Amino acid sequence: MKNDHFIPHKDISLPPLLAIDIQMDFISIVPISKKTCFGYFNNRDLDNLDPVIDFIEELRNDPDFITDAEPLDYDWLSHSKFCLFFFTDTFVSISGIGKALRYGCVPVVITDRAIVNLPFVDVLKWTEIAVFVDIKAGLKNLKDVLGSRCAEDKYEKMREFGMEASTHFAWNFFTPHPSDAFYTVLYQLWLRRHTIRYTSREMI
Repeated sequence: MKNDHFIPHKDISLPPLLAIDIQMDFISIVPISKKTCFGYFNNRDLDNLDPVIDFIEELRNDPDFITDAEPLDYDWLSHSKFCLFFFTDTFVSISGIGKALRYGCVPVVITDRAIVNLPFVDVLKWTEIAVFVDIKAGLKNLKDVLGSRCAEDKYEKMREFGMEASTHFAWNFFTPHPSDAFYTVLYQLWLRRHTIRYTSREMI
């Protein structure tokens, strides 16, 4: 849903599907000291869209970033400091953001506008678990911003908060757990219980 169609006090954004699978259980969470990749971007859903495609071409030519067209690689998520996602008017790729949080990979949302419709905006302080960067400023600005966030204390706090927040993105299909996606969606709906007024009907 685009920003101009989204009414924050009435609407909610559902989180991407994060079903716990066998492969996820076998990938360990790598400590910060053993992370070998600065930034990871999975471009499997990429279309030839400007200016996104130009930005990604810059990423492909930079040795600090891994761009992967294969299905989302949990091992790269775990070994990367930052995971890149796009959220623009023409291209949205945040389907892996819950998995990035789970594995301690701080999300970097590259956008061309202010975003009001990220999942769970009533529950999560997104600025504490993710970095937001203007796509128009280019790759150099992205690296400068991430470099400033790499200070050990800042980065570790974002990573820890993100790993805690990842529980809200998990859909437990058989037995829902408190604070998982199901209950968090219900909580957001409950917060909006007074924002929609219904007309009363007289019994005939």
